[in-house]
Amino acid sequence: DSNAQVDFDGTDDKITGPNFNLEAMVDSSLEAIIYMDDLGGTHSSYSIFGGVATGNRHGYHEIRNSGSGWKMTHWTSSNGWRYANTALSAGQYYHVVWVWKGLRLYWYLNGVADGDYTFSTFSPYSLGFTTIGSFGTERFMDGEIPVAKLYERCLLAEEIKQNFNAYKNRFNL
Repeated sequence: DSNAQVDFDGTDDKITGPNFNLEAMVDSSLEAIIYMDDLGGTHSSYSIFGGVATGNRHGYHEIRNSGSGWKMTHWTSSNGWRYANTALSAGQYYHVVWVWKGLRLYWYLNGVADGDYTFSTFSPYSLGFTTIGSFGTERFMDGEIPVAKLYERCLLAEEIKQNFNAYKNRFNL
């Protein structure tokens, strides 16, 4: 069904898949449409792509409370939390994209570049995921993720904009 959506309850829902080791891919992109029912409560973050992958490789591709709003983020043990620029709100859909080109991460929000960061190294907690909507047994999404995609290459800015345009009417972005 092209209109089927997964509604995560913020408690224990997740989609489990195979182990993806993004570090082995060198260049990759993660793309999702998200909708958060609530921000806060018992949560400080919602994992969009998370979980342990290939040994102890962890992924923290999340929406997290930065102290100045809920933003797209990524964490490594050697670099800490790094955030995109724009604060998100509950009750609306967003098109979010993480693009990895080597050690450089680019964030895109609704088809537009929203920050970047060059990591000093990939730590054991850098790049991998096995779940959508949680980080293992925590950071459960409270809302919807109707679209979640992994690309084994860097999406170009034009492709990200094209994908956003393809989704914007369907999700009122």
